[in-house]
Formats: sequence, C-alpha cells, structure tokens
Amino acid sequence: NGQALSSWRSRPRRRLLVLMAGISLLLFLLGTPTQRPLVSGVGLLAYGVTAVMLRITTRGVADYPDGVLDERQVVVRNAAYLNAYRAIGGLIALLAIGFVCARILGGGALAADWVEQALFSLLFSAIVAPSCVVAWTEKEG
Repeated sequence: NGQALSSWRSRPRRRLLVLMAGISLLLFLLGTPTQRPLVSGVGLLAYGVTAVMLRITTRGVADYPDGVLDERQVVVRNAAYLNAYRAIGGLIALLAIGFVCARILGGGALAADWVEQALFSLLFSAIVAPSCVVAWTEKEG
C-alpha cells in the first residue's frame, strides 16, 4: 500500500490504463514480428509498462493470497477473477470464430505468425485481466 503512482489511482486514470493496455495489445497483435516488428515491439513495451502500472495502481489486490487481504478485498479479488475468466472466454470464442471465418473466406491457411501473435495477445490479456477488472470497477480510495 505504498504511494507509488498515487496520482494514477483515481478511477478515471485507472480506466485510462485499462484502455491503454487494450490498445497496446492491439498494436502488438497487428504488428506481427515478420511484417511490422517495430509496431509489435512498441505494443509489447507499452503493454509491459501499463501492466505494471495497473498492478501498482490497484495495489495488487488481484494478485495477493487470502491471508494478505481483508474480507472485502478477497471478495473484490474473487469477483475480478470470475469476470476476467468470462472476458477471456469470450475473447477465445471470438478468436476461434475469426479463425474459422478467415479460413472459410480466405480459402487457405492463416499466416502462422498472425496465429502465434493472436495466441500471445490472448495470453497477455489473461495475465492482466484481473487487474483490469479491479481497476475498472473499484471505487477510489
């Protein structure tokens, strides 16, 4: 519960961080390493910075075990994981539908680097999703 990034702990700024994490993952996804490595690298770097900022500004509530958190924080953490699980499940479904549609409409296999990029983006989304839920939903204070 330190004071690091205390100016970013307001709800609007935490929500801005959530949006920044989404945009950085989109940049990473769109900039495949073989076609646009600079875009991919910038997206990955921006994601790393915003992921760390999200963890700090939410005070790590989504990461700590029960013994470290009070009762309210445990409820917040558990709800964040449930909602993050649902969101990631939805993203997996959309990704699967996108793959099937691209295969049907494109008539060929998807580029391996894009599939790899999409899977890494999904993994990175899963890592930061609980902190994003806490950042988006929790009141200030």
